[in-house]
Amino acid sequence: MGEGIRTEIRIDEPDDCPVATASAEAGAVCHHASRSENASGVTEEFLVDAEASEGLEESVSDVDLDEVFTYAINSVYRFDRDAARGCPCEVIEGLEYPIFDIYARNGSLFVSFHVADAEGVREVVSTLRDQYGSVEVENLIRSQQASGDEALAFIDRTELTDRQWEVLRMAYEMGYFDHPKQANASDVAEVLDIAPATLSEHLAAAQTKVFESILDE
Repeated sequence: MGEGIRTEIRIDEPDDCPVATASAEAGAVCHHASRSENASGVTEEFLVDAEASEGLEESVSDVDLDEVFTYAINSVYRFDRDAARGCPCEVIEGLEYPIFDIYARNGSLFVSFHVADAEGVREVVSTLRDQYGSVEVENLIRSQQASGDEALAFIDRTELTDRQWEVLRMAYEMGYFDHPKQANASDVAEVLDIAPATLSEHLAAAQTKVFESILDE
């Protein structure tokens, strides 16, 4: 098994993603079903709870939605769009990372893909933030060789509070964890408008949760 990282990211309210828009309008999770390219563009399908989908065709205005199939509890919707639209999935695939899984909830799009290393995660997140602003890493699963056995390290973004995540991310982006350090605790605390002691408390709590996720395995 090769080394790599399975990454799930969240893009908040991408206005060029009909699946995310549909999830907001339906108030339900939209599971991406399939996507295919054709001569005129791209055809996509997704599943949504049948009871929540009433009136969905009229509420998603940027594409023409058609209900094409109904299961016991889910409905399948299909729409056509132009190719090279520049949506989040196309941005990621343009960086040569195939999409592994897609779903949308409350207007946010969740996308999973595989990269070779942490640099790949940074490349995707940085590129998407330039276009969409609010992009967060939800979880990471690292695959590696360990004495001939498989070793998986799972890091769940939701284990951290929003404030812990904000502090941890800012410290990382400012180079607090670099060697030598690019920023000290006072520098990071000043940007976040908190006391250095408060920063240390949040960092300690966040790092403990991250280490627990890895070492408990």
